[in-house]
Amino acid sequence: DLVSIDLTGIAGLQDAAIWQLSRGCRWLRDLSLAWCVQLSDQSCIQVGLNCPLLVQLSLRGCTKVTDAAVVQVAHNCCYLKSLDLRGCHQVSTSGLDAMAMMLPSCHVLFLDKSVNSR
Repeated sequence: DLVSIDLTGIAGLQDAAIWQLSRGCRWLRDLSLAWCVQLSDQSCIQVGLNCPLLVQLSLRGCTKVTDAAVVQVAHNCCYLKSLDLRGCHQVSTSGLDAMAMMLPSCHVLFLDKSVNSR
């Protein structure tokens, strides 16, 4: 079974494709969706629901991702150790706080100055 997928920079990648991919890759442990700028919260929610064994997830540069997606991923992916949110401008400190409470073992959380305080 496939355990690692790197889709970095596929600008035209749509939510529907991620939904299909996540349904077929339930053993996935490492997923990079960095710079897939068309992806929304729906993609993250589907990944969280369908890929509960994720250890690493990169959403770097996915500017449509919000707190709702981060919370959903944290709620469903209890093994997550690394989440890259650099450039996710719609993720606020509220979403990060909620995630930190649900995933205290997520030791590596990449942030930058783009995080909004709401």
